[in-house]
Amino acid sequence: ADTVKLMVSGQKVDYDEETTIDFAGFTDEEDSEEEEQHEDEEMDEDWTNKELVLEKYDLKSFSEDFMRQVIDFVDQAGPGSKHGRSWKAIHHRFRTIPNRHYIPHFRKYLEHHGTKRQKTQNLDELLYKKLIDAREKSLAVHDLDIQRWGLRIA
Repeated sequence: ADTVKLMVSGQKVDYDEETTIDFAGFTDEEDSEEEEQHEDEEMDEDWTNKELVLEKYDLKSFSEDFMRQVIDFVDQAGPGSKHGRSWKAIHHRFRTIPNRHYIPHFRKYLEHHGTKRQKTQNLDELLYKKLIDAREKSLAVHDLDIQRWGLRIA
């Protein structure tokens, strides 16, 4: 009521608005064990198991060994088969492969001894080992040395 009277009288009114976000049941204190158990029950079970996440949400890069297993399985067709195994059989055995178009890519990667990413990861690992060996021997290592090692390894 006082605010309305001030506005009608024409006096200058300073108005400050404070907006906050209220979290239901949020406290700064430690959560009780009962609340933690309840929160754990509400969590998506798929995201708690890392292997399931990698498989289900296709967050996994296929290793060279895995690609080799898939191609070997595809090529081991029965005596009456002309075209290799069916997609249904392949997908049943290797559920992480989303579709049949991955198979020719796997063949190409195996011909070239892995994907570009796998090759760079191997190069990084070898360079890192070489760098650690040099540092353990108290040798000075410069950028040009690392570049030269990388070119030799590649």
